[in-house]
Amino acid sequence: MYESDSQPPGNLSQSLTKRESEILSLIAEDLSDKEIAQRLIVAYTTVKWFNRQIFNKLGVSNRQEAVYVARTLGILPNYDASHRSPNNLPAPITPFIGREQELLEIVRLLHDRRERLVTVLGMGGIGKTRLALAAAQAVVEKFRDGVYFVPLAALHDSADIVLVIAESIGYKFQPSQHSQSQQIVTHLRNKEMLLVLDNFEHLLDGGLLVVDLLQAGTGIQVLVTSREKLHLTGETVYRLDGMHFPEGDTTDGVDYDAVQLFEQSARRVQPGFSHNGDRAVAQVCRLTQGVPLAIELAAAWVEVMSAAEIAAEITASLDFLHSDLRNLPERQRSMRAVFESTWKRLSENERTLFRRLSVFRGGCTREAALTVSEATLSTLASLSDLALIVYTAGERYIIHELLRQYAEEQLAAAGETESVHDAHSAYYAHFMVKRENDLKGGRQVEALHEIEADWENVRAAFHHLIQGRSYTHAISFADSLGLAYWQLNREREGEDYFAALIHTIPTGSEAESRRLLAHLLVWNGVCAMTHWDIAFPLLQQASTIAQDYGDWVIIGIAYMRMS
Repeated sequence: MYESDSQPPGNLSQSLTKRESEILSLIAEDLSDKEIAQRLIVAYTTVKWFNRQIFNKLGVSNRQEAVYVARTLGILPNYDASHRSPNNLPAPITPFIGREQELLEIVRLLHDRRERLVTVLGMGGIGKTRLALAAAQAVVEKFRDGVYFVPLAALHDSADIVLVIAESIGYKFQPSQHSQSQQIVTHLRNKEMLLVLDNFEHLLDGGLLVVDLLQAGTGIQVLVTSREKLHLTGETVYRLDGMHFPEGDTTDGVDYDAVQLFEQSARRVQPGFSHNGDRAVAQVCRLTQGVPLAIELAAAWVEVMSAAEIAAEITASLDFLHSDLRNLPERQRSMRAVFESTWKRLSENERTLFRRLSVFRGGCTREAALTVSEATLSTLASLSDLALIVYTAGERYIIHELLRQYAEEQLAAAGETESVHDAHSAYYAHFMVKRENDLKGGRQVEALHEIEADWENVRAAFHHLIQGRSYTHAISFADSLGLAYWQLNREREGEDYFAALIHTIPTGSEAESRRLLAHLLVWNGVCAMTHWDIAFPLLQQASTIAQDYGDWVIIGIAYMRMS
């Protein structure tokens, strides 16, 4: 299974030297290495050496691949239309932004004759169709009998797939005892052709036709876009994630595809728009996590509000991301419409798990998903096949933030919010208490890595316990959390966190709330040690309360820090 590169790719065209570009152009003219050496008046071995440099920089293994990749990336011009194979690929209305690495990887797959069936898998709005069309355009000359786009979104019955394929390639059915499917298979048997089957997810039972086409002859390749795997033998799945976006608070967005797309989209309603280092533009791209449709829907609002206001609206409601453009299909006029079309296709078990996974922040481990969400491995696999979750190299299940917001709404609608949050908090309370001794012993580094991976989950769980006044469970949790803040060098963050929580504890004489207050105060003081005038009274107050209950752990921490 292929995964998109997690880092913004460099500009490959700029990395080629002048001599490398010159030799690459001659390779594209189909000159042999000896002919190139004669043309440039250099040694044959020198040309071979430059070839290796070019291949390494383009990530290819031979001359033909180098030419395809170079044309794909715009380093070399594409063939003139008069020399291209027949195709019905729609001309793009807007420029293709970014996705250089993803485009390169799909072109490589299509160039490999062994890759007969490639599925670009991703959530709705992620840009599957646009990327598939760009890849198809890049390899048109590879297919003698053409490259054809077959739109399937409007179909309701998989039996109609054969009709749309025939219409797309210009085939006329003949009166015959053979079925239409058999006629198409026979017609394509000796063809060298690429079929781009777009939006296949709702027609999965039509996969057998795809198998018949592929088995008819070796010259047919199929590129599919789908929100769900086809589950066919020989299927290569390319998972498409969001465009590259700034992870942290930054004013530098020039190297990020998502920021470039926002700027281009904004200029369509406000000519001359520039992000000019606006942190809010980067924030919008983070909130949408690089989903192209969401970015375009957000950018359309720059005509009437600032990027900061747009970011605030996205945070407040998923419904903000919508459009009234008439040439957008209904299913793409809002992110809610995109997600609801997927939601309707889920089984009841898949819906239950999907909405329960919304409680996790920053993803979760398999153990956490199984315990908190009562998941099964088969249902987790189903959600992965549906591009609703991603299993990462770090052995975590991740749900896209926009999808998580939608799932969270479904959790509330099902009346499960409180019970699932209770299960989440109970799990992470146990998770942290188990690691308290590790934080004080030889397994400290491993424990800190585990805690940091689930940092947002840990904080959210602790906050929920306090909101629900589950003070008994929160007391032991507070000590392991305080230790983690200190050992992870997050003291400044911890100072603010504990200070905010202290104000939520009701004043009174209840023993459990007073004991918890002592724990919050002492860790607030520990985290504030660089400001002694703030830390000392906190530690002193914690010690005073702890003495009333004989809590010698808190007394010890307070006195050790005050001494």
